[in-house]
Amino acid sequence: MIEEVQGIPVAFIGAVTETTKEISEPKNTELITFTDEADAINEQVRHLKEQGIHSFIILLHEGGKQTAYEGPTRETGDLSGRVASITMRLDEDVDVVLSGHSHEFTNQYLPNAGGKPTLVTQAYSYSSAYSDVYLELDPVTKDVTSKNATIIIAYADLGPGLTPDENAQELLDAVNTVVEPLINEIITTTDIPLTRTLDINGESLLYNIVTDALRWHMDADMSIINIGALRADIDAGEITTGDVYSVMPFHGQINTVQMTGKQLRDLLNEQWTRTIKPDHYLQISGFSYSYDSSREPSSRVTSITFDGKEVGDDELYSIATIDFLASGGDGYSVMKEGTIIANGGLDVDGFIAYLRHIPSPIHVETGGRIFPENNSPYEE
Repeated sequence: MIEEVQGIPVAFIGAVTETTKEISEPKNTELITFTDEADAINEQVRHLKEQGIHSFIILLHEGGKQTAYEGPTRETGDLSGRVASITMRLDEDVDVVLSGHSHEFTNQYLPNAGGKPTLVTQAYSYSSAYSDVYLELDPVTKDVTSKNATIIIAYADLGPGLTPDENAQELLDAVNTVVEPLINEIITTTDIPLTRTLDINGESLLYNIVTDALRWHMDADMSIINIGALRADIDAGEITTGDVYSVMPFHGQINTVQMTGKQLRDLLNEQWTRTIKPDHYLQISGFSYSYDSSREPSSRVTSITFDGKEVGDDELYSIATIDFLASGGDGYSVMKEGTIIANGGLDVDGFIAYLRHIPSPIHVETGGRIFPENNSPYEE
């Protein structure tokens, strides 16, 4: 997109992470090829420079993180992550990178491929803040001569005299009248917070109860889901329908996938061999396994136990999961080698049914599922 600012053309170029195919619903990207971000951006910059454009703002769905601070962009900082390595390869005329994906604070100048400073900024996530970017442009060279940004926290009551738009407020009130009784319905209670925080072995209270729920709902031997499938924690106290929808906002389908013991082993090892972030990244129920991180990534799993005995390579097992993972999402291509034998409806419905089924307050704990060997604990 090209915008004219007092006669000066400013180009906005959008780009997504090259790992989009692995982290999104595979069926949505079957016909799309995702290439290196910097190469793709630079190609578009080159074409636009031939048209006399020299001011470029990149909207990049790839991010990093740094220590947060208040005020305009500082000359130095501790920005790290893929956005940093991408920015350093961008064309010298790239002025600003508005990043995302990592849901972190970012506000720093980084040198691009020409050694010129590029402003890299990200304002957390979910509209909790925004990047207020200030640019000065030269009408002769048609280039950006000065730039900085301030990350503004988007409090609803920030500033005196602010009032909601009447039409928007009227619509919101009408929606809330219908929705609030539904999302505030109490399902059960918990005496402890159910969080996604992983213990030293890589288990989580919330992931443990969700995988238990999927396995119960599908009457499957096992359950496996990927970290990232759950998007919020649950506080101690009453658990409402709204809490569950916050945890599982994607409205995914529950599938049962039939796999052999060998395929299961290959899937678990794929945690360390997949093309995106190669670490311990699956949550499980109904079985346990041990791994040794000192071994080659493709053979780190040393044992898998189901129903008190080692799984057999040729034995068949039913595994409850979500459709995203069943179709090879998050880089777990081995899942596609299995056969989908059942569909159990929405994941939120399965979780709610399980929460109603078990005693209240609910009881869940970590331990007994994932066993690191040789002092090789989970490292996020």
